[in-house]
Amino acid sequence: ALVNATVPEMVKADPNCFVVAGSVSNYWEPSYQWTEFCFQNGVLKSGIRGWSVHPYGVKTPEEHAIGHARERELLVKYGAPDLPLVNTERGYSVSKTETGEGWSGGEASKTLDYQASQFVRQILVDQLCGVRFSSWYEWGGTEGFGLWNPDGSPRPIVAAIKEFVAQLGGYRIVKRLESVSKQDYVLLCDNAKGEKKLVAWTSPP
Repeated sequence: ALVNATVPEMVKADPNCFVVAGSVSNYWEPSYQWTEFCFQNGVLKSGIRGWSVHPYGVKTPEEHAIGHARERELLVKYGAPDLPLVNTERGYSVSKTETGEGWSGGEASKTLDYQASQFVRQILVDQLCGVRFSSWYEWGGTEGFGLWNPDGSPRPIVAAIKEFVAQLGGYRIVKRLESVSKQDYVLLCDNAKGEKKLVAWTSPP
């Protein structure tokens, strides 16, 4: 009701404003039910220009694809197949939080490297699924999700981001190539000059 009342007034005041709604937290059955409830109650006709998700509740970035597909199916069902899907919050912690949220598992001694890998894979999986942008949680903080250690030194994720931009800046994903295992990802990318690159990795079980 709040979205349906306020968004039309926002658009009236500034026709160019870009309003997103949703912030669907977790990818599990109750979140899909809540999404459908919102759509049934007119949120998609309010004037929003994007549907926001926070794909927690799964262990790996590759599992985001399952939830992205479910959200897209609901957008299609309720007449908004082309509404942008945006990831406005997701991160992976290097330590167990009180609730365990964000913890990716694996060997505790390797969590800094896991986090760096998960950042790159999250961006690539989101783009592969047509998600327009991804917002990492978080820059800093005390829960272990940050890019920086408490002493201010950068974690390996910072080097991963720099390498990611250096290698793939200006490139777009053309398609995922077929492979023997569904856990293997091989992405064909190109740029405006017609140059091509392959990005490949194997996701955890």
